[in-house]
Amino acid sequence: PGTPGIGITRYVENQKIEGEEIKKFRSGVGMLLYLVKHSRPDLANAVRELSKVMDAPTLAAMKEMKRVIKYVLDTKNYGLRIEPRQNEDRWELIMFTDSDYGGDKEKRISVGGFILYFLGVPISWKSKGQKSVTLSSAEAEYVAMSESVKEIRFVYQILVSMGFDVTLPIIVRMDN
Repeated sequence: PGTPGIGITRYVENQKIEGEEIKKFRSGVGMLLYLVKHSRPDLANAVRELSKVMDAPTLAAMKEMKRVIKYVLDTKNYGLRIEPRQNEDRWELIMFTDSDYGGDKEKRISVGGFILYFLGVPISWKSKGQKSVTLSSAEAEYVAMSESVKEIRFVYQILVSMGFDVTLPIIVRMDN
């Protein structure tokens, strides 16, 4: 949804917006955050980028926010398909995770993300900057996988405590 390869930068001279435009920007990002949380995991990374400049939005950030909102309007019929597979005796969790290497151009940190499926239905997703600077793409992928496994453990413990027979091993797919 955001412009590929474009990161939102903070503190650009003569580009800051003020007054009513700041309120519009914050309101727009807040609306997008609601969508990410409840029904649109495809927006997570773009909204994470926009959220970085909430305190001092720029004209470029406003343009990107409008681009993401246009994408939402153009794809308003998209959403999560909640149709769990019915024919299985066991409950299956599958995690997909990915990371870039040094994707945040200002802080030089990598950005990791994941999506967790339960019986083929997405139940948890996140796109977040990593807490440390990694020295290679393999290390960035490892850190992203580590974060996603924490989410798996949490969901697994909830399902087991509710009496579900979760299929083991839990599959984690990554691209590195």
